[in-house]
Amino acid sequence: MFNRITHRTSRLVTIGLGAACFVLSAVIPASAGPHRARVSEDLADHLAANSQTIRVIVHGDKAETDALAARYNVTIARTLKTGAVLLLNAGQLAAMRDDEAVDHLSGDIRLRSSVDAVTAESIGADQVWRALARAAACRAKASPWR
Repeated sequence: MFNRITHRTSRLVTIGLGAACFVLSAVIPASAGPHRARVSEDLADHLAANSQTIRVIVHGDKAETDALAARYNVTIARTLKTGAVLLLNAGQLAAMRDDEAVDHLSGDIRLRSSVDAVTAESIGADQVWRALARAAACRAKASPWR
């Protein structure tokens, strides 16, 4: 009987220690090395190509973005509501990526609408426009006010 109680107790202690280790491993971050800000895929491509002119969006208020621009000696191309667009080269981007104050960096890429590739002819708009023009011409001929 005494043997069963000690077996149960040791089993509960083992389960408790295992659960505690699991919880602590989930809570305590692992030291994976130096800080690196997350960079978008297009910025990673610029780093690999060692580009000389890169437009980068940084987030923060005006004072933070001004301080960041002064720290890396870069030009502010545009001020945004919640950040700024900076003009920098690959070396400055690599240094900014390793800065503890920077969490993430995004490329300021030009977005294009997919509608640009669609023409009036491909969606039949030209046919509608011609039909409306003909209908307007017929109404003008039939008008008693000519």
